[in-house]
Amino acid sequence: MRLRGRLRSLILLAMLSICIIVYNLVGVHVGSWDDGIYKPNSRVARITAQELLTIGHHFEPVTVASSGSEVNVATFNTTVNITTIQVESVTLPNSWTVTQELVDRLADRRNHVHEVCRKYGLDKPSETYQPNAWEFLINEKFGLIWCNVFKAASSTWFYNFNLLAGFSETELLQSKDTPIQLARKRYSRPSVEELQRAMNSSQQPLSFMIARHPLKRLVSAYRDKILSGNRYFSKLSRSIMKQYPELRAEKVASKSSWAVFGKSVPQPMVPSFPQFIQFLIDEHTKGVKLDEHWIPMNEFCTPCLVSFDVYAKVETLEEDGNYIIFSAGIEDVIKPKRINRSRNGPTEEVADKFLCQLSKKQMEGLLEVYKYDIELFEYDVSKYINCTQSKS
Repeated sequence: MRLRGRLRSLILLAMLSICIIVYNLVGVHVGSWDDGIYKPNSRVARITAQELLTIGHHFEPVTVASSGSEVNVATFNTTVNITTIQVESVTLPNSWTVTQELVDRLADRRNHVHEVCRKYGLDKPSETYQPNAWEFLINEKFGLIWCNVFKAASSTWFYNFNLLAGFSETELLQSKDTPIQLARKRYSRPSVEELQRAMNSSQQPLSFMIARHPLKRLVSAYRDKILSGNRYFSKLSRSIMKQYPELRAEKVASKSSWAVFGKSVPQPMVPSFPQFIQFLIDEHTKGVKLDEHWIPMNEFCTPCLVSFDVYAKVETLEEDGNYIIFSAGIEDVIKPKRINRSRNGPTEEVADKFLCQLSKKQMEGLLEVYKYDIELFEYDVSKYINCTQSKS
């Protein structure tokens, strides 16, 4: 009996070892979400209900047992640590009066976009530049049309549009679906003709998009999707490192050492920022459509072919957002929340750290990728040109 027990233990130990090896090879990570991203970390999970708003489809819980305002998530016979994602209630003023300064600023933005579009001949469709109606959300009841730009307050406004679609706040807090998955249950993807009809409706809807500094948006996407070791992008990451071995790779970003079933294991490697940027530049040069998280805003929302009423910006979003909310008359409906997937970045300093490590040639290539975004939305890139001038 003792021999049989020992044999059983040895078999279980061998099976566990095989699981660990396979686990590392396929890139399935036990870890934590931090800054809205998956980071390999410890083995204990605590997910508040609010966090379910923004946790993406890269993590699918096996069992969920609710207790109070927390949900314990178990998977692989162990648990993962989910760092709180900040969901901050925003108090709207009881009344809000638009200032002439804001009206003038929004008008100046519209006029500038139209001028740049005409300058480059982008105001007419071509073989390579067509209206991208697919990404728009149209709410006919409240007369709102929005093109979502990922990494530009998208979580916040998906939350708002889901409330406008009839989801209750409780449903949004408790749903296992991501905000975009919920939204697409209520908002069908429009055709170009449907978008044109909605834009020209006698209801006179308010259309808007939210822009963000393209290079800072790119840094945010890299940290969120690549540097974190996000398993959804693991195949892409391996491909990038294989293509550009001369550019040093990085270890997965993590606040603590890796542990699998309590055993320390080496941290896997992910593409360095220079590797990622070289990949992005080369793909763009070949005419490959980039991933939605770092595709140029001009290609994603096609503002030269869809004339928006409001070109909001992340940098002035509090005032721009109030204008949208009160102009559309939805201030009593949306109970707005500011959802921050990243509590500590990318700040100016963090963005500088990544962008200034690029070579002069890479920066030139990167500015070519985002040249229309930079000019359309009037973003300054001089500091990044200067800090990479002397780097070969």
